[in-house]
Amino acid sequence: MTRDDYTTLTANLRTDMAARLGIRGRDFRRTVRRAGHLLPAGARDAAATLLEVEQRLDHPKLAQRTDPAVARSAAATLQSYLRQRPKGQRAAQGRAWLAAELGFRAMVLLIAILAVLRWRGYI
Repeated sequence: MTRDDYTTLTANLRTDMAARLGIRGRDFRRTVRRAGHLLPAGARDAAATLLEVEQRLDHPKLAQRTDPAVARSAAATLQSYLRQRPKGQRAAQGRAWLAAELGFRAMVLLIAILAVLRWRGYI
């Protein structure tokens, strides 16, 4: 596997992670680090394998002995997870949590107001 093949492979994965998870980074390593636990264990392991391949490609003798099938298999695993996840799901989930939190706070405030009115004898 050449460095150009690896760069193309990780660039595609970075664009998929940006589209599906909303995570951007200057390079693949930073994107994976930012993704953190948004990726399931299998996808994180596949990303770690790709990062190990990157280290091996930096060394000339190890680069010749690097099996491209390992990198392609790890990339396929990561890409299959990303393709299962709908675009914008993370943002929609964040909006739902925000709406739930605002509703809960409004309910607590309403209960507090009613408790004070009851305590003061207005109700």
